[in-house]
Amino acid sequence: MLEGQVGVLSSGYLSEEESLSVLDSLKDSNLFWDDQYSYILYPNKELLGFLDKNIIPEKEFNRSSLLHELVKDGNNQIIEKDINAKYHFNGLFHNAGSLQDELEKLPEKYQSLLQEEKDIILDIFEHVFDHKSFTGRSGTFYGYEGLGSIYWHMVSKLLLASAEVTQKSISNKSDSKLLGDFLIIILKLMKELESINRLNYMELFLQTHTHTHPGEGVFNNLV
Repeated sequence: MLEGQVGVLSSGYLSEEESLSVLDSLKDSNLFWDDQYSYILYPNKELLGFLDKNIIPEKEFNRSSLLHELVKDGNNQIIEKDINAKYHFNGLFHNAGSLQDELEKLPEKYQSLLQEEKDIILDIFEHVFDHKSFTGRSGTFYGYEGLGSIYWHMVSKLLLASAEVTQKSISNKSDSKLLGDFLIIILKLMKELESINRLNYMELFLQTHTHTHPGEGVFNNLV
């Protein structure tokens, strides 16, 4: 997320050359939105539709004899097969903890296989839902503070962070080319915010985001 780059620039941890490298890399990254000549909060990606979620691939299903036995016996505590021959985990599970709790409730006849395959089943669950990659709401929906959204508040922080490293360059009497590169970046960032500055206070309050996807209500692509 753009917050990460802003955070490390403002931290003072990087050298001037490293700070300039971060700013240059941002322009070439998938955070840069050319149409708006600005930076989105989070890289765009395609999200799965609702009907495409919680589907266990055949290859993963075949890793577990226990899952095969449960389906064959019609036991839906952990997994079920739908009318399209697709396999799904119990829809009431909200994390791996829920799955583990239900595994422990399986009848005695499955316990031997469970002891052998518990880790495999948990791994299949993670493969399907990829909970470890969850980075918060910004990566799970479109629009307001989500995918495809320019968060102008954060772009303003990027401008401030750029000014800070530029001031550091001035204080350290860095070479003129390095200082000039910093100043060029600041001028470009100021241009990005120019349209925001034309808005009156109420408009600025309501239009804090710009989106690649229309239809976001009051936070629509109005900037």
